[in-house]
Amino acid sequence: MCAFLAVCDPAAGTVAARSFFLSPGSRVSEDPATGSAAGPLMAYLHQRTGAMALTIDQGVQMGRPSRLEASWEGDRPRVGGSTVILSAGTLHL
Repeated sequence: MCAFLAVCDPAAGTVAARSFFLSPGSRVSEDPATGSAAGPLMAYLHQRTGAMALTIDQGVQMGRPSRLEASWEGDRPRVGGSTVILSAGTLHL
């Protein structure tokens, strides 16, 4: 289960967000950038407030700050940002 918490100012186009993964019997973990939640948030705020663009800051409290840019294009949200490789590996089948 995931909880996405966001404090939004649609007029300014800014969002401060945190995303937590909750699993019974396990520790709670946090995601520093949740693109899969940014799109639905953009769609929700566009429908309710007419917002056309958002800058979503996330991961600050966990020491891994990220910034996602979401916008409304045509009839759907678009989400972008930059990435950082945290690990790499090879899958042998």
